[in-house]
Amino acid sequence: MKFTLTNDIAIHVTDLKKSVDFYRDILGLELIEANEEYARFRNGEANIYLNKSDRVISPILSFSVDDINEAKAYLTNSGFIVISDSGKSIYAKDINGIVFDFIQTE
Repeated sequence: MKFTLTNDIAIHVTDLKKSVDFYRDILGLELIEANEEYARFRNGEANIYLNKSDRVISPILSFSVDDINEAKAYLTNSGFIVISDSGKSIYAKDINGIVFDFIQTE
């Protein structure tokens, strides 16, 4: 099973507008796109996604995989706990409770 770290980082926030203002105006990140559910910033080669959520979740690293179902089975058998599954991507906690994002790229 091959996992490739992407240049995407997801941060879940409760107040999207306030967070967009902060990341754009205070940190100077370039706002690429935004809607009611998320905002995407660019910083060098990295994409930073702010996702509207009912609770704050620390930054989440993202890995790409060729087959999300194969990755999901492998990760679950290895001790990860899947906490969200959208079909083409999953959020899963490792043995330390750290959340990672796994996305099918093809």
